[in-house]
Amino acid sequence: MALERTASEKVYITACKKLAVLPISSFIKHLQLPNISLIHRCLGHLDVKAIAAALTVNVSVSKLNLSDNVMSSGGAKDLSEMLQDNYYITHLDISKNKIGDKGVSALATAVFQSHTLEHLNLASNNFSDLMAAQLARAVVVSHNFETSLKF
Repeated sequence: MALERTASEKVYITACKKLAVLPISSFIKHLQLPNISLIHRCLGHLDVKAIAAALTVNVSVSKLNLSDNVMSSGGAKDLSEMLQDNYYITHLDISKNKIGDKGVSALATAVFQSHTLEHLNLASNNFSDLMAAQLARAVVVSHNFETSLKF
């Protein structure tokens, strides 16, 4: 007898079909756990878009590690939109993803509006000092971060 899929699994599989990307079985398996780590997977913008869609309705995942992929600014924008709807993710590591200034700008908006995000790792993402300053201002205003903002 097959198990009923959760809402986030259904959203993810639908998004993968729509975006023509292959579903990641380990992501599906871990959607009901507090930690998901998908490092070194060559996940691009569309892969991250599908992941973000699933996490928009997910209430289990609190820590997400997508470090060392190739999501670029598009993936960062999708995660930014997801963070504005998800009230459960407290830790996000998207280091080493080449998100650049556009991606950091989108994330600064999410950081400013998020009530739950406490830790954000953006190391090695090729963004300017100006964007780092914008992100730092968002962190100061949001008051959610402990001391874990990494550039």
